[in-house]
Amino acid sequence: MKRWIIIAFWVLSSVLFAQTVKIGAFIGNCEYSLDGQTWTAVEYGMEVPVSASVRVPGKNDSLELVWADGSSVQLLGTTVVQVANLQKDASSKNLLKLTIGKLFAKIQKKKGTVFEVETETAVAAVRGTRFGVSFTPGIGGSVVVSEGTVEVIDPARSQPPQIVNAGQKLVLPATTSPLPSPQPAKPEEIKSFDEEYVSPTEPEPTPSKEPEPVQEPAPKPQQEKPAPKPGGSGFSFDWAVGGENIDGQLWNKIILSPVLRIGNFGVGLYIPVYFISFDDLGYPSRWYNASEWDFSSFDDSLHDLALKIRFLEYQNKWLLFRIGSLPNMTLGHGILINNYANDLEFPAVRKVGSQIKVDGKVVGFEVLTGNAFVWDMAGARFFVRPFSGKPLIGKLGFGISGFYDRQPVSLFTNEQIAFGYAADIDLPLFEVNEALFMVLYSDIATLGYQDKVLNISTNAKGFGWATGLKGSLLIIDFRAEYRYLQDGFIINYVDTSYDVSRSAKYVNLLFGDNEDYSGFLVEAGKTFKGLGWVKMQYEHLFPLYETNITVNMNTLHMEAGIEKGVIKWGYGSLAYDRMNFNLGDLFTSFPGNGSIVSASVFYAISAGAFIGIQFKRYYEIDPLTGNLSSKDTFGITTQMGF
Repeated sequence: MKRWIIIAFWVLSSVLFAQTVKIGAFIGNCEYSLDGQTWTAVEYGMEVPVSASVRVPGKNDSLELVWADGSSVQLLGTTVVQVANLQKDASSKNLLKLTIGKLFAKIQKKKGTVFEVETETAVAAVRGTRFGVSFTPGIGGSVVVSEGTVEVIDPARSQPPQIVNAGQKLVLPATTSPLPSPQPAKPEEIKSFDEEYVSPTEPEPTPSKEPEPVQEPAPKPQQEKPAPKPGGSGFSFDWAVGGENIDGQLWNKIILSPVLRIGNFGVGLYIPVYFISFDDLGYPSRWYNASEWDFSSFDDSLHDLALKIRFLEYQNKWLLFRIGSLPNMTLGHGILINNYANDLEFPAVRKVGSQIKVDGKVVGFEVLTGNAFVWDMAGARFFVRPFSGKPLIGKLGFGISGFYDRQPVSLFTNEQIAFGYAADIDLPLFEVNEALFMVLYSDIATLGYQDKVLNISTNAKGFGWATGLKGSLLIIDFRAEYRYLQDGFIINYVDTSYDVSRSAKYVNLLFGDNEDYSGFLVEAGKTFKGLGWVKMQYEHLFPLYETNITVNMNTLHMEAGIEKGVIKWGYGSLAYDRMNFNLGDLFTSFPGNGSIVSASVFYAISAGAFIGIQFKRYYEIDPLTGNLSSKDTFGITTQMGF
């Protein structure tokens, strides 16, 4: 009889307390990981398994986690959390570990439900309330309560708990130490977590009806098409009408995009207007991007005009100059900065980058930055050819390069700096023209950091060496490179996704593993001007020493595309990406776990008018069943031009 009572109690507890957590609304390129190594884009409604981590990359991004009982947690800005446990019965609890960042929790008042948020130095436990938690390793944070009470205790539970009531805050220490007493919180401190909070001395706000948007936007923000590649002459004029979800608000948009190319010179403009309803068109102050149109001062006018330039470039044999939204910037051979794109968050975040390269016969230099108005991340390289004019070795060049990022965590400026420096050598084996050449090269580099917040620094974190051949043989562009990475060196530290992964890169730079890897990278492809392009890249790295945990560092990228005007009915591209897999998996499971298939197709519905569909399919292993499953996302946009 006792046995059946226990079973009945367990079944009843499972029904009452069993929880699941799913992804709710989100803004930005939010991701999740099952192992802390491989990150995959989240999707609305997907279930987050226990032990999975979720990260929100940008300071203006957010993501909502929703529990089965209606409780929710909003991740605000640059934040990483782990779903450490879900409550299954009366003896367990919901546990969320906050690694770094800021969150706001709205927990349902349900008997027996326990919810905890854990940081390095404290645990906040609640049974139904509204509260916020912020924490940065080495700095500390705070627990702020807007409704109900929160019990805060040290992780070891060796001290009496502190009770934080509504309207109070408790400052979390940077290290494990006795917790201070709660203190009154300012209304603005509480509102930074809970926008709906009204202080006892503040009148209730009068609700106002928001105007309806003219057109429902696509399910996810659509990244605009990269700036056209240089080459040829001509003029085009595109315009687009659609919707965009920016900062949680639904906006209608009208975009004008004229492009002019004359020989080596090219300029493309991007003139956007974001508005709620057509009644707002005549009132620029109501636009989302009103600050881009106010021309309030001379300096601001220069900035506003610069934002209208999508790209401005000039290129010949010895000079390369570009400003604007730049989808591809590489410093030297790319050991430090490789294919960096400053338009990854475009159009929600718009940056005016710059790149200049001067290549004389004897000396030359190159400089680049992702944001010419801030210079948060920048790099430079100087090179010399001391034997210029000599046979065989006349083009032998030596270079030194470096980069810095003075805001790698987006919380502080000049308080945390990541940097790297390198030396390189290259020797063109032959060079007929841009379509027929071959270069032998070798690079050596190290990374460093100065963190005044954590009071740690080093001028040499790890060591990397790369050597190989690259060039073009008329019908194919290629690159073959051997790589050796020691003591946790991160090759291509600044890459295409750097603007959304810079915080994670910085944490990895400070606290990442010190394993040694070696392997190779191969690239092959060709861009046919006026026609299209094909490209393949494969990187294979393996640890030099046997370890208990083997991490497959392999990556594969393949893509192909057709430019506008080649065929009458439209244009588009197709790409396949896969990370952290064994080479043999390609022959047994293609596509397989960690694969992403993406496509972009624009169909001509009339002369100069296109309707576009952008599609992505993610493949992953279900942690519960072990079966391969796929998830799809897509968006629709229109484009018109001549």
